[in-house]
Amino acid sequence: MTASVIFSCGVVLVKGLRKGIEKTSKWIVPLVFGFLLIFIVRSVTLKGAGEGIRWFILKFRWSELTPGVMAAALGMAFFCLSLGGTFMVMYGSYLDGQTRIPRNAVITGLGASLAGILAGLAIFPAVFSFGLEPSSGPGLIFMTLPKTFALMPLGWVFGVIFFAGLFGIAYLSDVAAFEVLVGGVVDNTNTPRKKAVFIICATVFVLSLPPMINNRIFIPWDLAFGSGMQALGSLLAVITVVWSIKRSEALRELAAGTDKPFPRALYWWMRIAVPLAILLVGINWILESVFKVSLTG
Repeated sequence: MTASVIFSCGVVLVKGLRKGIEKTSKWIVPLVFGFLLIFIVRSVTLKGAGEGIRWFILKFRWSELTPGVMAAALGMAFFCLSLGGTFMVMYGSYLDGQTRIPRNAVITGLGASLAGILAGLAIFPAVFSFGLEPSSGPGLIFMTLPKTFALMPLGWVFGVIFFAGLFGIAYLSDVAAFEVLVGGVVDNTNTPRKKAVFIICATVFVLSLPPMINNRIFIPWDLAFGSGMQALGSLLAVITVVWSIKRSEALRELAAGTDKPFPRALYWWMRIAVPLAILLVGINWILESVFKVSLTG
């Protein structure tokens, strides 16, 4: 299965940006959104689903906003917005010079947030409806939800819909991740695109063997690359934009496509507050995960 997914990604990548990545995305994204809406309707109409909705939306406690939770939230944000994996860097390089970066950033952030909320509305009402405990990460997807589908009327149908949608989103993420690697090789060497795709796909398959056959490797790798390395990638990206590139050039790029100058206050926020927040939360995540200590005690 892993080999087939990697091979199919390679087929899309060989066709290039327009005929491969863009065409595939235009088919998969609307289909996945339709699957999500169907599952939301089924989830919120189950008996007892109201408790799951209240838990997901209303039962927020400040005491639960620990540094570990903040690190996981940042990792999730980096992952959803494709920041830590540098997907935005690669896809952004394909934009023309008149594209309004701030406007697209706002739309992307709102879209990712809405998708997360919709996913929560699809999952947690159903979990609570059958009296199951909500968990996180792989445990929620591969253990709790299958139990939920087993208890749900026609659960196998909705299970197929849910995991088909999950596969579609994961597949597009795979394509983007491969494009980052392939684009890096093609742009910085004389390697033809087809050869670069083959090299990357073969390398990724070999690296996927350890987590593929051992869940005790899969879960730590998922946490490390899904949270820790996402924060590191985002930190390097923001430092590059606001510290390595000349300020005048960075402001000009950020204000492209509009006659208005990019807000200086926002630029300094990106330069000081954002790297500091990512760094502090990332350090605390490492201390908690690796050394079992916390900056907050």
